[in-house]
Amino acid sequence: EPLSLFGSVSQSFLPNGTGARDVNGDFLDPETAMQYEAGVKTRWLDGRLTLDLTAFHLLKDDVAISDPANPGFSTNAGKLRSRGFEVDAAGELWPGLQLIGAYTYIDTEVIKSSSLPEGERFRNIPKNSGHLWVKYTIQQGRLKDLGIGVGMTAVEQRSGDNADSFALPGYATFNMVLDYRLKPDFGPELRLRVI
Repeated sequence: EPLSLFGSVSQSFLPNGTGARDVNGDFLDPETAMQYEAGVKTRWLDGRLTLDLTAFHLLKDDVAISDPANPGFSTNAGKLRSRGFEVDAAGELWPGLQLIGAYTYIDTEVIKSSSLPEGERFRNIPKNSGHLWVKYTIQQGRLKDLGIGVGMTAVEQRSGDNADSFALPGYATFNMVLDYRLKPDFGPELRLRVI
């Protein structure tokens, strides 16, 4: 009962439309894609914590990108591959203590192309990224229903251009949240949140 398996296969077709013309004014070929995905969903601690693991493999062909040699026009990027996995966790570990976290690994590669360097990664796609939020809501006393939370998002360095000639630095952002649930004797419950 606490374990679910899933999988999917999808094929897509995307006409490039009027916005994707090459330097000669011709429409680019439509983009096609094939994606495989499989994963597992589990529940722990009597259902208070859920963990999801998903693996994917995506192959795109005839992807339209901006033509670096001819600004304002598009060119065909060729065949691109993305694969990786994602882990998600969410739950209430103890009364009032909530946890939300995720980690993503993406390996990208230009498989075949006349406009991008083959074997290189896609620009602006980090290999590793993730986030974590922890929030506690006071359960009793004068401050009951006051929630305090902190969160962090982290992104690894990534390629700054399609030629992988420079790297964009990794970064981390930190956030805080305060919220309070008001339960008036009349009317709906209200929530005040400061992020």
